[in-house]
Amino acid sequence: MFRLPSLLGALGMVILGVLWISYLCYFKEASLSESQRDRMKKSLTESALATAKQSRSKVRKDVWIAQPNHQRLQNRIESQLSLLTLKPKKNSVEVVEQLYNVECWSQEKMMSTNNHPPSYQMRVLKAKEGTYKYETQTFEAYEATLALYKVPGFLLTTNLQNHQAFLKGTAEQISFAVQSGVPCFQAHQFKASLAGPGGKP
Repeated sequence: MFRLPSLLGALGMVILGVLWISYLCYFKEASLSESQRDRMKKSLTESALATAKQSRSKVRKDVWIAQPNHQRLQNRIESQLSLLTLKPKKNSVEVVEQLYNVECWSQEKMMSTNNHPPSYQMRVLKAKEGTYKYETQTFEAYEATLALYKVPGFLLTTNLQNHQAFLKGTAEQISFAVQSGVPCFQAHQFKASLAGPGGKP
């Protein structure tokens, strides 16, 4: 007499248990993971609003530029101090470095002929302050002094004690960038003087 109701009750409990386990395993898990994803996105969005900064000392950067004749021009930037800023944007991070007490050596072009040993023209720049943008590989400086040298060999040198500049000058603003593999240098309000014998203007 009690067997049928007991079986029906047990069957109902099994069905209810299966439904409850299904709910916990599928629906509840999906809703939890979705809410976790929402919290993670919110957390990332909030953290992306923060700008990270880092102070560095004795910074050195070397930029190599390949030429059509398979030679490479070397550019070196050094600064005593710098402030590196990482500013998150919508889909990327903008990295800008403010440089202080800057010196820059740039090989502008190689010169070699059959009758003469190899040499290159080098531009030397000094400024109290400059900015380097990593995304565009652009360097900018204000109130800079410039000098042009002809240096024998093909390796970049930063020791110019035995070399004399053939052109010296000052510029209110300079900018240097690499566009499509080609170095692009601009000097605004540039005032130059040719160096005479002994390296004096």
